[in-house]
Amino acid sequence: MFGGSVKEILRLDVQDLRTRFSRNTERKYLRSPSFPRYKSCPCRPSKLDPFKPCLQQRMAKGVFSSSRLWHELQAFWPDDKILG
Repeated sequence: MFGGSVKEILRLDVQDLRTRFSRNTERKYLRSPSFPRYKSCPCRPSKLDPFKPCLQQRMAKGVFSSSRLWHELQAFWPDDKILG
């Protein structure tokens, strides 16, 4: 463990206000044999995926203004519903 009973650690934690976790969450982590590993979120397709080659090409030419890139995309694909 971590040098004391769970109850003692939780009591110290409440007095010091070191974390904002609930008591049950702290107990779960204190009782676990190792540090919890979080799973990465599955990658979802972006709305900009179809336009990334065009955007990367423009950025390679030095165009980084988001409003300019947005207007260029709207001009190039005026009827596309993906861009809103």
